[in-house]
Amino acid sequence: MPSAKEAMWDAHSTEVSFDCQHPNCDHIVYGEVEFVTFDVSAENVSDGHGFSRFKTACQECSTEYTLNALSFATGTEVKVEGYPDLRVDYEFDDYGYEEFLANYEPDNPFATFMVARVELLNLLQIPSPFPALPFYRMMFLAHVSMLEAYLSDSLLLAIASDTQALLALGETISEKKKYTLTEIAANPNFVYDTVKAALQDRSVHPNEVGEKYFKQVFKQTIFRTDETRTYFRKMTEIRHDCTHRNGLTREGVQHHFDRGTIEEFAERVNQLVGHVENIRNGR
Repeated sequence: MPSAKEAMWDAHSTEVSFDCQHPNCDHIVYGEVEFVTFDVSAENVSDGHGFSRFKTACQECSTEYTLNALSFATGTEVKVEGYPDLRVDYEFDDYGYEEFLANYEPDNPFATFMVARVELLNLLQIPSPFPALPFYRMMFLAHVSMLEAYLSDSLLLAIASDTQALLALGETISEKKKYTLTEIAANPNFVYDTVKAALQDRSVHPNEVGEKYFKQVFKQTIFRTDETRTYFRKMTEIRHDCTHRNGLTREGVQHHFDRGTIEEFAERVNQLVGHVENIRNGR
């Protein structure tokens, strides 16, 4: 039966995030760990556990952290060494979502974005039966989601038709893993499928990480100005607060949302997408 070490070869990576623990830093740390599934065929429960370890660092203060992932029969747990009670956010689905992603091919990211944009802006014109703050927070997250989907699908379309872009992005995000000649020969789309899966394991945030991906693929930044880069970096941090702390900062301060802030954010998102469209179309 496979041991825990042998099970590690079935791993794939996924993004994790947590609050930086440096006393003078309030930023979010992003990293990746290899997730391993529990081997249900193991004779002993302990033999079925998978384990992976990964090092990452805060992009703001450079504090280093070690992440450990351990799979159980009930799921996978991720901990930061030295901080056993620190909440680590991640997504891991072992029930068919990988197959869906493997078969997914984006069609027209810009058209999809525009339809979603119109629908969301129309919602702002309708009196909401929900309390104002939760409604506008939901609207903020919806705009973030459609922006991240647009960015990810734009990268997928680019690497599907540009070998140089595919290889450049692969050097940035693919796992440092050895493959056999048999594995490579068995799939004529091996490189594309591998890079595609690695990209889909990550959220393409409009921050330094997403900017790095676009620089690899398009040789240009997604931000027109430093102010735009700073703005969307802040919005990415607010996204984290809304998703994982119900809109509260680490200090417990509630982020404010109203119709005006959503309309402003929607326009900034629209401008960013317009800029990226110009890059995609070579203008």
